Amino acid sequence: MSPYRTDPIAGGVEAEIEGLRRRIAALTNENEALRQAAERTAVAEALAEASPLPIVAFDPEGVVTLWNPAAERLFGWESGEAIGMRLPFVPADRQGEFQEHRARALRGEAFTEPELHRRKVDGSPVVVSVATAPLRRPDGTIYGILSILTDVTDRKAVDDSLERLSTAVAQTDEGIVITDPSGVMLYVNPAFERATGFSRVELLGRSTEVLRSEPRDGEFYRKLQETFGRGGRWRGTFINRRKDGTLYEEDAVISPVRDRSGRIAHYVLASRNSIPPEREEASPGGGATESAGNFTGGVVHDFNNLLTAISGYCDLLLHRVPEYSELRKDVEQIRKAGDRAAGLTQQLLALSRSQHLRAKEPELPRPLANSTTPPDGDHSGSMILPRGTETVLLVEDEEAVLLLAQEILRRCGYTVLEARHGREALLLSEAHRGTIHLMLTDVAMPRMDGQELAERMRLLRPDTKVLFIAGFVTGDVARHGPPENGAETLQKPFTAESLSSKVREILDAS
Repeated sequence: MSPYRTDPIAGGVEAEIEGLRRRIAALTNENEALRQAAERTAVAEALAEASPLPIVAFDPEGVVTLWNPAAERLFGWESGEAIGMRLPFVPADRQGEFQEHRARALRGEAFTEPELHRRKVDGSPVVVSVATAPLRRPDGTIYGILSILTDVTDRKAVDDSLERLSTAVAQTDEGIVITDPSGVMLYVNPAFERATGFSRVELLGRSTEVLRSEPRDGEFYRKLQETFGRGGRWRGTFINRRKDGTLYEEDAVISPVRDRSGRIAHYVLASRNSIPPEREEASPGGGATESAGNFTGGVVHDFNNLLTAISGYCDLLLHRVPEYSELRKDVEQIRKAGDRAAGLTQQLLALSRSQHLRAKEPELPRPLANSTTPPDGDHSGSMILPRGTETVLLVEDEEAVLLLAQEILRRCGYTVLEARHGREALLLSEAHRGTIHLMLTDVAMPRMDGQELAERMRLLRPDTKVLFIAGFVTGDVARHGPPENGAETLQKPFTAESLSSKVREILDAS
């Protein structure tokens, strides 16, 4: 008989121990998997917390489940407010668009939308680029949607601004050329192609020397290069040669463009064909009488500018000099002399009109019905000038009038951007990031008159209101045409009261 025996009880215990060991191992593996998953979740949460980009997650119904600090900063809702909300930043008119994107993600697509319009907590718009992907469980089922956003509002505004500028440059009648520092042409607009007879393909990559003609001597170009060497802006007249060999004159302004280090990276040339007076064709009814009329109108235009400065600064002094001051009487006498001089301009205008009529020219328009004339009577300065805080773009080629209007507007509280011609006004408009509420521009300016400037500004800033400055019925209207129908006009010489009142009236109008 064998000394050993098999104990069925002992075998059962061993099996139970082995089963328990296996269960412990399985639990250990499961706990490790849970620990690793928890670590991955913690890493994902840390990344979301630290991310400079807004990260948002939704459940399949579009309810927010994740809203990181960057999303709080961009949209304004705090995490506790946003989580549990349904599409808080999607405007009502964009709900359908969002549902389409949600459906794509729930089908398993990952995609990027470069430009989506969303809103902040205060209702203001924001433009974002969004990368979207589905969230999956280990078994592959989709349980949510993750979006990473980038605020492209400023970039979008810059792109729109550049597009408007590009459109304006392409449509302008002035030739625009951009060159490198050595004079090689990098861009020409259609107007420059028309003026030279060369196509863009023929000009790009070539030096501006291709247009150079012989009449200018070497001294002219040497001084030109000296100006460029100092980094200055040059203004003058070129005699250039077209593709067909004919010569033409062009008035030009060449400006350096510097990079961030201050070095000149490009030059920009703006030009317009110039026809000397002796080459102008005589009009059918012209002759000496018409020339005299045009001359009179030109004199009145310049005289009005001087009167505007004299009378305007007198008004500013009267607002500052006390009633009891002996100096006040002297200023009032100067102001009255200015009023008498304004009366003389009306007589000159009558003479100018009769000369035009004798030359069989169409009758000049009567003083504009919607224009503002200087107030007659007492200039005691007791009137309080209307004030405002809006931004005004002031465009005036006459320095004295520009400085006067600038002084009046700034004393009334306005932010003033000054330009001395139309091109500078357009550049200022593009560079200014805020709203320009009103453009106050002279009607008669060289190269680009106020009417043309207003039309171009409408492309860049359709919401900017316009107030024209003009003489009584001078060459301003005769040469440049009356301002567009319905446009407001301030008549020279204007006073501090008439300017500030008219500006306030237009800004307050609906």
